[in-house]
Amino acid sequence: MPSLLALLARQNQGGPTIADELRTQWSGPPDVLSILLLLGGDVVQASLAQLTSSPFLTPAVFSFGWVSYAVSALLSAVGDNRLMPTSPDYPCLVINGKSGYARDNRSWILSRTLRDFDFWKEKEVSDEEKKLLIILKEKLAAKGKTNVQPRVPLSVSIYNVSAKKRAGRSTPDFIYAFSFLVIAVQFGIAAIPCGLYDDWAILMVTGAGTALAWATAALPQWREEKVGACRKDSDKTFVITSGNGTKDVIVIRGAGVGLDLEDLAAANARTAVTTRVALCAMGVLWVALLITVAGLKSDTWFLLGVGGVGMLQNILVAALPRKPGAYGLHLEYEQTVCREKVMLTLQALEEVQPFLGRSLLHTFFPGEMREDEIKWWEEAKKRAIASKHSPPVAAPPPMT
Repeated sequence: MPSLLALLARQNQGGPTIADELRTQWSGPPDVLSILLLLGGDVVQASLAQLTSSPFLTPAVFSFGWVSYAVSALLSAVGDNRLMPTSPDYPCLVINGKSGYARDNRSWILSRTLRDFDFWKEKEVSDEEKKLLIILKEKLAAKGKTNVQPRVPLSVSIYNVSAKKRAGRSTPDFIYAFSFLVIAVQFGIAAIPCGLYDDWAILMVTGAGTALAWATAALPQWREEKVGACRKDSDKTFVITSGNGTKDVIVIRGAGVGLDLEDLAAANARTAVTTRVALCAMGVLWVALLITVAGLKSDTWFLLGVGGVGMLQNILVAALPRKPGAYGLHLEYEQTVCREKVMLTLQALEEVQPFLGRSLLHTFFPGEMREDEIKWWEEAKKRAIASKHSPPVAAPPPMT
């Protein structure tokens, strides 16, 4: 009742009604714009983590959340010494294919490579898994277990690093081109009030925001954190997996031209002083842009459209899968090893390359093994030591 009486009193006094206030707000919401520029900084960071380190111009898109991100980026650069997310969104292990030493991964590139494996893996991987499922289904049927749905316990896909492209240099893809298209759409929206009402403020804010976004994405620190701090021309073999209980395992053989994935997983790059100074300057400029936006009173719906399109692009870029080549990992498929049991898969993998299957034993079999399994691995170790080096990939024993 008090609010109703207040409304009636306001109407009797000839003041603006609630309907008038709502109409004014929806005709041009300037206060909402300044608030939106402070929301969504984590989405902006994930989008930058996807797009940056390209050898070409990084098409960072102006959107809501940039002011918030500018402040948090400065805090992260000073405190955590990183611009990239400190914790990748898909946890995994990186295992040395000879020593078996495993380390937790902190690299965005390796995390997304494993997360998106179902998206970019070759058809041959699925074909090998289908062959195994057929064999498993036949064995279950022979035992009368027709209602049991077989599954692939472990699938190891082997890749060689390609010598055709430079490791660490990303290849532009659809997401890269899509970002430029979004920027063009944003400037198209911003140009409408300039053409119709001679209001150039929206176009100015869009141009300034895009310039600051590009400047942030152009910092050399991004490339240093993603690929610059690791050794190049590695001939080591590495394994990427989420650990025991997961199906997909990716083996990457450096072939003398690859990145050292143990360095990449450690993510030891430190923030340069010049990066911190640049972030301080850009933080001040972003705050100045926020103040400018808060002062806009007309045609603000167009700026809302610009920011909304930019935020949609950031969400899509942060979430959509990409091929490893977009991160600078250029891989050539070799073969897939999968058997009806995890132990049989690792034994077949050991036949493909000495020490490779053994390197995964501790991860997938942390407990005790049977006597026959222990004997098999002891004999395999003797054969591996006698070979004195890791031979080229050979064909594994056939499925039975």
